Amino acid sequence: MTKFYYIMMPDLIDASTAFALEDYLLTLPIFDNSRCFLAWRTPPTVMIGRYQNPWGEVHFDQLEKNNIQLIRRQTGGGAIFTDPGSIQFSFISSRQHRNSGEKQKQIDFKRFLTPVESALRELGYPVEMDQRNDLLIEGAKFCGNAQHFYGNKVLHHGSLLYNSDLDLMFNVLQPPAYKLESKGIQSARQRVMNLADYTKVRPVNNSLFFNKFAVAAINKATLDGNILEAFHLSEADKKIIRDIRHQKYLSKNWNFSNSPACTIKNEIKRDAGRVTSFIAIEEGKIQTINLEGDFFCQDNEQLARILDQYVGKIYDPSTMHRLTEELNQHKLIFGFDQDDLYTLFFPKETSAVE
Repeated sequence: MTKFYYIMMPDLIDASTAFALEDYLLTLPIFDNSRCFLAWRTPPTVMIGRYQNPWGEVHFDQLEKNNIQLIRRQTGGGAIFTDPGSIQFSFISSRQHRNSGEKQKQIDFKRFLTPVESALRELGYPVEMDQRNDLLIEGAKFCGNAQHFYGNKVLHHGSLLYNSDLDLMFNVLQPPAYKLESKGIQSARQRVMNLADYTKVRPVNNSLFFNKFAVAAINKATLDGNILEAFHLSEADKKIIRDIRHQKYLSKNWNFSNSPACTIKNEIKRDAGRVTSFIAIEEGKIQTINLEGDFFCQDNEQLARILDQYVGKIYDPSTMHRLTEELNQHKLIFGFDQDDLYTLFFPKETSAVE
């Protein structure tokens, strides 16, 4: 008889720890013939898909303002926002279907969402699964999902909106006002809803709903008679997970250098003139920085030298802060202060990206 393991993490955990845990569990031979369910919650976090450009998905000024972590998932799909009002769940399983014995050859959300759907219905929510295998309530999406194959195993994880800060979610996921030309995958924008806003079920606090959902989902996933058992991590396990977290999920190389190539264009106008910037980025690193406009430069050669020094650097807020500090120190672009220059290279205002 197959064992069904579970790990419930009632305290908030960093998404990098959870993703490192998923990676580690995928390597364990025990899950060649058994399954594991994880339930967890995070502090405010933006999770981007494996093939996405963060600069086309995230308003970085909002990340800094609200102390929100940005992290790249192992799986594909779009950018999502998570916070203590949302629930993350994960399945680690063999690719072999339990009943037919056939190997899962392609993405199959329904295989793992069926017990989740049943659990939510048991809790009173009239959940429906649409043709794209999204979970909806009253026509609004509340659950995003993604999958990843690792040898003969599959990772399925999802994010469920219960009582999330939707205003903050839309602010931070709203793409910046600059033009982004890229082959990366942009997240689809569609109507979303918190389950707590469904008026026919009395809302409870986030922790209580987390426990109710996790228990119900585990029960629905083990209805076929599997042996249910908590999965315990040894100190050696935890050390490996910490290493994966630091070496992969907390690294700039993973979160930025894996981004598809793109060119970022932005323009600002002041009384002293107009400046348009073109920043070509590949593998998360600056390839070229070019400026165009009717602005006045105090020293053309020094400007070129400083811009060239940043070729090969990771394109992120800290790098752009250093660049604009240096440009401002030498007063190279007449009539533009450091805030202007930072806005030029890393825009603060947002609008939809077509």
